[in-house]
Amino acid sequence: MTSSIHVIVPAAGSGSRMQSSTPKQYLSIAGEPVLSHTLKRLLDAVPSLHSLTVALTPGDEIGGGLVSQLASSYPEKLITSAPGGTERSES
Repeated sequence: MTSSIHVIVPAAGSGSRMQSSTPKQYLSIAGEPVLSHTLKRLLDAVPSLHSLTVALTPGDEIGGGLVSQLASSYPEKLITSAPGGTERSES
């Protein structure tokens, strides 16, 4: 029996502790946002990953676009976003 895994990635942070105008999940590493690297690694490395939800700040167009792009790149996976909470534990 193969188990299905659902992953929730909290990515609704503002980066306020870093005192950066760019939230840390969107800082670039090798020309790609940190969040993109994280999600691709999860999607590629966990064969039994069935679905993935990214908790984003409401109205986050960058994150929403990234989720849409990944959903079209990984059609065999269910990739969605949901509104994140004020604190990580609320997401």
